[in-house]
Order: sequence, then C-alpha cells, then structure tokens
Amino acid sequence: TNSEGSYAALTDRRISEDTAKKYGVKVVHGADGKPIEHHYPYYNGHELAATKTRKVENKDFYLKGSFDETALFGEQLFNKGGKYITIVEGECDAMAAYELLGSKWPVVSIKSGAKGAERDVRASLEFLESFDTVIINFDEDKQGKEAAKRVARLLKPAKTKIMSLPEGFKDANDMLKQHNHKDYVTAWWAAKVYTPSGV
Repeated sequence: TNSEGSYAALTDRRISEDTAKKYGVKVVHGADGKPIEHHYPYYNGHELAATKTRKVENKDFYLKGSFDETALFGEQLFNKGGKYITIVEGECDAMAAYELLGSKWPVVSIKSGAKGAERDVRASLEFLESFDTVIINFDEDKQGKEAAKRVARLLKPAKTKIMSLPEGFKDANDMLKQHNHKDYVTAWWAAKVYTPSGV
C-alpha cells in the first residue's frame, strides 16, 4: 500500500473524491479496497506544516509535524472577505458541510475538538472576522454546544450564528451519510444570531 495515500472518495464517510481533493485529504486503502486511514493536511500560510492521520476502524489519530503555527483545517483554500463561512468540529464534518451546502461557501474546522475550540478560533480570528457571517455548526452534544457559545463570544457581536441540527443528527457528516442535504441547508439558513445573555 502507498503509505502516503491517494486522492479518493472517503467511502466510509460518503465524501466525494472532488471534495477530498479540494481539501487535500488522502486515503490509504486496505487490501480489500476499503479506506483504512485518512490523511488531513494542515497549513501555515501555503506551507504544509502538519498532517493528521486518522485510523478509520478505531478513530485513533496521530500527528506528523506540529499544530503550533497552523491555521484552521481548510483555511488556506478560501480567500478572506466572503459572505458566509461555517466552522465545524472535525475534518470530515468540514468536507461534509461543504458538500451539503452545494460546495458554495467556505467551511473550515477547528483542529482538535471542542476543548481546543477557543484557542483555534482565536488564532484565526482575523480570517474569520473578514466574513460577513460566521456560522458555527459544532456537534450536537453538551461539549459542542458549550464550545459554540464560547467561540461566538470571541467574534464581533451579531456576526455569529449558531446552528442546530435536526433531531437525531450529531454532526454534518451524519447528515451527509443519510443524504439529508435539504434539512441541513434549512438548518443552516435558520441558524440563530448569537447574543450573549444579559445584553
């Protein structure tokens, strides 16, 4: 097998080859042709600075290089200053949301889960602030919901919207796996402007 992987659809996640290629994600396949690893690239400017490798069967991952100076996952793909940008909680969710939204708007992911959300967003604040609207679509669990609020507080008031997914879905990739584009798009447009309590 080619240990570096190749561009291919992430069949375990229903993510198309076009989207994987856009985000620079490579797949290593086992002898049976099923994906065994995903390789997610992280950039510092336009330099590849780190690669996160995820083992498909147990979801374990390891990092080559360092996250220190890297931007959000996918950030290097998009120019500053657009209308909308969506932030999600994982690499596959970024690719899934990008597809669910018809590949129209930028989607980026925080680097290491809800715990690191504020640190990751703070490091990319200038980039995120350049967009008119920032939509946060973190996981529909307690950690994700709390992290979404903490991140919203870092951004300018009224710029940020927090999205809620329909009942029964944890994240964007869940919705893509079930081909539920329509409900995702509806939830995305229905995202509510975050206003800190007591304001």
